Parts: sequence; C-alpha cells; structure tokens
Amino acid sequence: PSLGMGEGFFGESRYLRAMLGTSRLWHGDRGFLEFRANAGLAFESPLNGILSLTMGGSYYFVENYDSSFFAGADLGLGLGERKRIIKGGFAAGAHVGMLFMRDYDASLDLRVRADVLAREFGESVPVTLSLIVGMQI
Repeated sequence: PSLGMGEGFFGESRYLRAMLGTSRLWHGDRGFLEFRANAGLAFESPLNGILSLTMGGSYYFVENYDSSFFAGADLGLGLGERKRIIKGGFAAGAHVGMLFMRDYDASLDLRVRADVLAREFGESVPVTLSLIVGMQI
C-alpha cells in the first residue's frame, strides 16, 4: 500500500490531491514489474478525481540491496471525473524513487510520480504530480 500527496492539474485548475495506491510487485535483480491501482482525490474540489489501473516496470540503477535508486513507467486504463462528467481512456505514469531496505521482507518506497489520463475534459487533460511513500511487503 502507498499514500501520497501532490498537485493535480485540470487545464487552468490546480489543486492539492491525496493519492492512494496499491500494487503487486515481482522483483528481479535489476528491477521489478508492477501492477498498480491509483486513486487521486482532490481536497478543494471533490468533483475532480482520477482512478487508474496500470502495468509497468522499473529499473534499479545500482545493485545495492540496502537501498536502490529506481525509475520506471507504466501504461493502462483510467477514469477521470470533472464537474460530474466521467470519462475513460488510456492512463500512463512515470516515476523515480528510492527503495530502502530492499532485501528485507518489508521495504520502504519513496517516489515522485506523474500520472496522465489521455482523455480531454473540455480543452484540458488531467495530470497529477505526487510524492508517494509506500511500504512494499
């Protein structure tokens, strides 16, 4: 499970957003595959939200089992809501981060993540940028 905070963009609108996520990881020596579900909820405007299910991979830049810097991307499907209008489309995400205590049963995951829903709402596309703290079990 992971929890994050970040800024969301809907065209000219900017708002603080809470990001909730969960994922299933498959670790390898040089990276991991990840199936991820994200939900983003805006504090000021509850009618601006985003939900995505994605699959992707990440690469460890250093073979250090205590802590490893990683980066990755994922693709999938998503839903967005703005002012009671719900639309679906392709979702994409990219992240960079650090995995602490990688060789333990539970690891701490700290990442910066950008999410995009490839669907227009008027003349804007929903984008979020988040700082996420997670626990990999």
